[in-house]
Amino acid sequence: MAAKKKIVAIAMLCMAMVVFSRCNWKKEFQSELPALKSLQLSLDSVINNSAEISPSQLEAAYDTIEYQITFIQNNFQSEMKKEMAEKLSAYRNIPEILPNPSEQWVNVLSACSMSKKQLEDLQQVISSESNVDSLGNSINAAYVTEAIKAEKAAAQKALNYSNEYKALYLKSLEEYSQYQTQIKVWIDSLKLQMAP
Repeated sequence: MAAKKKIVAIAMLCMAMVVFSRCNWKKEFQSELPALKSLQLSLDSVINNSAEISPSQLEAAYDTIEYQITFIQNNFQSEMKKEMAEKLSAYRNIPEILPNPSEQWVNVLSACSMSKKQLEDLQQVISSESNVDSLGNSINAAYVTEAIKAEKAAAQKALNYSNEYKALYLKSLEEYSQYQTQIKVWIDSLKLQMAP
């Protein structure tokens, strides 16, 4: 009888150690939650402030550039000075700074949304009592360590993509504004020369 009690006591002790170790490793990752939440909030900021970016405004500027360049090419009759040619060339190249702005902006928002969702899921895994993920994979310290590393990298990549897009977007609009006044003067001058 004493041997049975000893075996039962050892089995209970082993079960307690397993349960404790499963609960304990998750506690190690609780300190990661604020960093994951911070990344999630940064991604939220990109998504929620998307009204600051208007790809259609930039595409309208690109259409204006194309129209104005074509108008000047079709109607300029005399020999073009070097300065004018250089400005027109730079003006023509503005759409190359950020090609397909609407498509790229959709990609930025998609990357940010996907990364945000995965960060939310990871935070839930760390906070939950479950030992398997939604796909049935066993959750352990190695799993969470790799997931944290991968999700931090993915979130940072999405944020970098967003920052790069915004910088190119602003540069395109700035260069458009920089040249627009001069181009408009040339077009107005050509229209005056063409008037009967």
